[in-house]
Amino acid sequence: MSEFSRRRLKSTIASALLNIDDMKQDLAIIRDQCKLLEEEMRAIRVRSKRARIHAVPPNRSHLDASEVRKNSA
Repeated sequence: MSEFSRRRLKSTIASALLNIDDMKQDLAIIRDQCKLLEEEMRAIRVRSKRARIHAVPPNRSHLDASEVRKNSA
């Protein structure tokens, strides 16, 4: 292998290692963002479940009685 080929190979490897380091940093950021998103989605599900538990069902008998009055008038 010529000296020029060795230098080019070393340069290519060094560049690839820098790219790998950059990608690792990007991946760490993405993982952190995914963790935050997962926590927020969990909180939304919990709030939704609590809202369904505490929701007051519509009073169907009251609605039916008012509709009967409208229809008989």
